[in-house]
Amino acid sequence: MKLENGDSKYLLKTYEIEDKEHNSKILTASTEDLSQIKEQASLIKLFHNNVYAGDYGDGKWDRTSSVYFTLRIYFTTKSTTARLDRIVGKVKKHVQPGVSVKTKIVFFRTLNPAAGVNQQKNKYPTLEFDYKTGFKKYAPKHSSSFIGGTWQTTLKRGSSWTCSFPLYLYK
Repeated sequence: MKLENGDSKYLLKTYEIEDKEHNSKILTASTEDLSQIKEQASLIKLFHNNVYAGDYGDGKWDRTSSVYFTLRIYFTTKSTTARLDRIVGKVKKHVQPGVSVKTKIVFFRTLNPAAGVNQQKNKYPTLEFDYKTGFKKYAPKHSSSFIGGTWQTTLKRGSSWTCSFPLYLYK
């Protein structure tokens, strides 16, 4: 990665580290250029204050293993904050004949009331969707923030049951 700070240009190697506690990935950087060692701490600080985009996805079966859902969220991080930019969902496998699936609601948010961030939307899509959120504000990267969404569906074969699929960063 090439990083510019005024007239200076630096070459940094970036590394992605999985943060299982927060269900996310951390991007960090280092340099092997000995002439930059003195400045490495300030370079890393500059690197972490830049804006980066990422995504996270998962899949889930309903409780009867009849239908497999996939959900992916796309987000932007900036220093110690993040926001949801896009959410995509799809019924991947429908293995049990006679089971009907209907989306009840998809709600997505970048939310942290203590930080004054309250961006939420509800949609009522078909079984495949791709929404850009249009959110502008960032919430702290913290377990008290809600950055992501939940897809709720109703499945029916004789009786009906609900399947809820939440996907959030830092939860």
